[in-house]
Amino acid sequence: MLFIIALCLASAVVFAGRNFIKKHSVLCYISAAVISAAVFAGMVSGTVSALPGWVNTWVLTLFSRGTFATALFVIVMYTGALPNNSKLIRVLMPVRAELSILASILTLTHNAAYGVTYFKMMFINSSMLKTTQFTAGVITIILLCLMIPLTVTSFKLIRRHMNGKTWKKLQKSAYLFYALIYLHVMFLSVPGAINGNISYRISVVVYSVVFLLYAAMRVEKAWKKRRMPAAYSVVPYTTALVSFALVCIFTLNVPGAVAGSVRQEEDTALAVSESAPSEARDIMDTYENEDGKNNEKTPLSSDNAESPEEEDSKELDKEENGKEVPLTESDSGVKNTGIKQDSRGSAASPVQAGADKAQSKTGKAVKNGEDGETRPPEAKKPEEKPSVSEAAPPPAVKYKYKNGSFSGSGEGYVGLISVNIKIQNDIIKDIAVTKNSEDEPYFSAAKELIGDILSKQSTSVDTVSGATFSSKGIISAVEDALKNAKQ
Repeated sequence: MLFIIALCLASAVVFAGRNFIKKHSVLCYISAAVISAAVFAGMVSGTVSALPGWVNTWVLTLFSRGTFATALFVIVMYTGALPNNSKLIRVLMPVRAELSILASILTLTHNAAYGVTYFKMMFINSSMLKTTQFTAGVITIILLCLMIPLTVTSFKLIRRHMNGKTWKKLQKSAYLFYALIYLHVMFLSVPGAINGNISYRISVVVYSVVFLLYAAMRVEKAWKKRRMPAAYSVVPYTTALVSFALVCIFTLNVPGAVAGSVRQEEDTALAVSESAPSEARDIMDTYENEDGKNNEKTPLSSDNAESPEEEDSKELDKEENGKEVPLTESDSGVKNTGIKQDSRGSAASPVQAGADKAQSKTGKAVKNGEDGETRPPEAKKPEEKPSVSEAAPPPAVKYKYKNGSFSGSGEGYVGLISVNIKIQNDIIKDIAVTKNSEDEPYFSAAKELIGDILSKQSTSVDTVSGATFSSKGIISAVEDALKNAKQ
């Protein structure tokens, strides 16, 4: 998506400002150099993290990733592939050299910003790089070796002092330069596309269409110059179409990628749930519902327990004298066994005596005693209130966060970064990254700030130089998890 935006923006700049670029080329070169230096300094120092999120995502990355520079190179290479009699080539050809110089200057921003990390890893600790990343780094070095002489010889002052044949021979190396740009992008994008990352999939499709179509157009133009049969013009386009289909089949295996992504998310969720302590799981069960309902587990009723409805619906046993005595259950949980009293009203068993005592507490009249008289129930004593003079218990400690494990997500450079944090009495005990799509080794460098967050017990930490966006993603994810953990 970013490359499509860069192509549209570059086309608008070229068509609207081509005359200005041609007349004030030196001013444009200086402006490009200033932009490159500012972007590089901002990324290395981390000051770009203070910019709004949309600026970092849609503006800064156009230059830091070299996307806008690549879009300018695309315009330059398509200018050479257009038919000689087309109107479009007449518009673009006069400014082609200036565009290539501007693209080269802006490309240095990308090489310098990413080279701080990648080149250091390549020459110091290459084991930290994947094979595709190491290969892309090697291609970058070759691209620089090709780009520098091509850029220098594009200046009119240099070109005038060169032999025409030598200059043309050197400029033919631009074809290799364009092919290596495509390979560089593929080595970095294909692994993510295979894993189901939408951004990388779009990059693979768009770059393949742009560069394979250019290759077909350039071959067709060369064959026409050599007066090859017209039927041969079908060959380069057919080859490009087959190549594009193979790339899509290899990288856009949708069912396999989606299934792998789902399995990975399920495994991650299972690992998090199994690793959470029992205390955290109990807390999460209790606070599962956020709408104020009580989610505490209610113990299952035993076989002997009876509901109030059952107590009210009990049948009354009949005494020998024809009077009915309600058989209610006592507060202590002792049931009336239903044993009948004799004609004198004496208890038939100790159990009945206990029932009489319980019934007196309920406020109901019962027969008791040898005389068989009915006695009023005992008055219920009022509950004793604690004396004011007694020392009050110390107030319970109020914590800002719940205890347990909590998850959160934040936007990184490529996609979402998910973390799981463990909290005990408002102390962050651990932070674990559960999901990310970031580029390596940038993300590994960004993870260093996790130690700073744990030591400071705060997300107000400095981002890691050279991995600003991944650092901000981790910080945002931790803040989101803390938000979910609030009481």
